[in-house]
Amino acid sequence: MIPVSTSAEMKAIDNAAIKGDLQTGMQYMNRASRGLFDLIISEILNNQKKAINSRTVILAGSGNNGGDGILLASHLLEEGYPCICFILAQEEDLKLEAQKALETLRKTKTDSCIFITESSKLYLIKEHLSFIAGSNNHVFIVDAMLGIGAKGELREPYFSTAKLINEFQGPRTIIAVDSPSGVDNDSGQFHTQPIKANFTLSMGLPKLGSFFYPGRAFYGLVAIHPLSYPEKIFNETYKSQIYFINSIQEFFPMRQINGSKYNHGLALLIAGSESMIGAAALSARASYKAGLGLLHTATENPDTLTNLSPESITHNLDSKFKVQDLKKSFQVISIGPGLGRDYDELTHKLIKESETPIILDADGINAFQDKLDSLRRHKSELLLTPHEGEYLRLFPNDFNNSSSPQEKISALRKRAQEYNINILLKGTPNLLADSKGRVYIIPYGNSALASAGSGDVLTGIITGFAAQIMLRKMPRDDIPKLMQAAILACYLHAKAGESASIDLTEYCVTASDVINYLPKVIKENL
Repeated sequence: MIPVSTSAEMKAIDNAAIKGDLQTGMQYMNRASRGLFDLIISEILNNQKKAINSRTVILAGSGNNGGDGILLASHLLEEGYPCICFILAQEEDLKLEAQKALETLRKTKTDSCIFITESSKLYLIKEHLSFIAGSNNHVFIVDAMLGIGAKGELREPYFSTAKLINEFQGPRTIIAVDSPSGVDNDSGQFHTQPIKANFTLSMGLPKLGSFFYPGRAFYGLVAIHPLSYPEKIFNETYKSQIYFINSIQEFFPMRQINGSKYNHGLALLIAGSESMIGAAALSARASYKAGLGLLHTATENPDTLTNLSPESITHNLDSKFKVQDLKKSFQVISIGPGLGRDYDELTHKLIKESETPIILDADGINAFQDKLDSLRRHKSELLLTPHEGEYLRLFPNDFNNSSSPQEKISALRKRAQEYNINILLKGTPNLLADSKGRVYIIPYGNSALASAGSGDVLTGIITGFAAQIMLRKMPRDDIPKLMQAAILACYLHAKAGESASIDLTEYCVTASDVINYLPKVIKENL
């Protein structure tokens, strides 16, 4: 897991580490520019293998972001790579570190930078790009114009520069420093068309806005370059507790080589009204693909479910159904897929009385609309998996369409702690808040998952992993076990959708296809 920062927090960490010392600031700037250098050189070397010549053009602003770009130009020139740096500012406007970077560049090569102080001089950039592209060169364009704190509309000459770069038709690779100029680093929003990057190198930590649309579409492939802040300073300064899930190996429950089905989880699924039996079938099938040992499913149409998921043990779900009659020690109970609202009373009773961890999805969540006091009285660990509409039925005033990511995250964290529950808010990206106040971002998946039954599959995957996790001592005992299952399942579900869409296109993927591709992505991530 990688901590995610807001622009204000990133600045606070930077300031705490540098403490106004120019020499220390230059050390961090050198680390940042070296990260850019390594990225560009790796791409240039790839081009050389194909007998393609490369040239680099750097667009720098007056702040530390611009300083990274200016220092990058010095590194490239020192190593003999052709490069020119256009600085979109007056020389006297350069900040302290950026001014030192300029001095370093001029010592390397005196005629390697051109100042662009007004839009009328942008033709210099355009002519240079046209010239080097016309000589059969691949152009690397580095966007180091604006820092992480930039807000609002792009001013001149940045607006016209971004337009010029986006319209340039030659062979090119655009690399943004921290974020494409024009995108708000906290919200992912923009007022004017940002630069559309192929790569973004995020310095120190990933920035919150890079995970949210519409801006996310302009980042390209995002890489994170560590700046090695002192651990003590980082721990004292970083307070957001927002984490990007970039890998999941540590969350997999160990398989017991000599174990039976009972050593790999026993779960109960309460799902599938007469007209929605498919939802129960999808959840059941997905839970087994996630490694579950044995699933009992209570549904209104058990005979049909047996045909759709023959591995499940089925029970008739009606007004007389009682979990205790099954006389089983389940590791987890999942309630809701395709259930309908006839079983709200059963859901409330289980929440109040059951000591077994419970997952609520769909109508399992809707059962608590206008009945939040009942939700507050849950006896065991609890996970809710709403999409935005279901969440807002419970908490209608928490946020709206114009709310920022920070406002959504704040609301999720508040509700998770207030009700001592775990919440998975399904969307793009998925946001997960645990009962201890941490928030996790899982930004994977695509439109292939925007299909009926996709959420039922996710519930099944969570169920399968949760039952196994409950039986194991996990390496992350600081994260609630249901949240560990949700993180693991959310990641794999999204990756299965992506993998299926590669073969089938995003148009043609069904929820059943996501289940079928789950083994492939599990194998890739073990």
